[in-house]
Amino acid sequence: NKQTKSFSPFLPLLKQTTGQPIRQILEHGDYLFFTIRGRVLRYNKKTKGSDFFGGERNIAHASHIAIDKQGRLWIGVNTGFVYSDADQKEFYSIDLRKQKFRSDSSNLLTLSIQEIGNRLWFSIFNHGIYIIDHTQPKPMLVSRLTTDNGLPDNTVYATLPDNNQAIWMPHNNGLSQY
Repeated sequence: NKQTKSFSPFLPLLKQTTGQPIRQILEHGDYLFFTIRGRVLRYNKKTKGSDFFGGERNIAHASHIAIDKQGRLWIGVNTGFVYSDADQKEFYSIDLRKQKFRSDSSNLLTLSIQEIGNRLWFSIFNHGIYIIDHTQPKPMLVSRLTTDNGLPDNTVYATLPDNNQAIWMPHNNGLSQY
């Protein structure tokens, strides 16, 4: 309540959120999306209905969410990425455990997802940046940036494109432009 400068729980989601660590919130159209304990909660602001996306859709250990220009939900999970159709009815996986870009089999922690041009940039803790071309009928991994090819640090917390075509990246060794 801004007038009384007090905080209160959001009653329509009280049961789903009380005492839970909510890591991210994202708004798209009539929906709010949240990451809660490795799952994604979708809340319809008009109908007040909600549902969880979890293991049944290969969504395990969800760490970050984004919506692309086509309205698809993208989710960073411990094995790579999961993306949906625009209605969040069908979900598809991009499993990075099988990719030639992967140097080990450790779990992944997505720190950020940023749409830059026709690509999605996924910043992964200790694994650099994975770049996905999502304009194809089946999105595909097209490149990876790491310290092996000039990235100053393999933990990039975010990527931010500016109006001059530069991409800003905060990381454990400072701030860089690309």
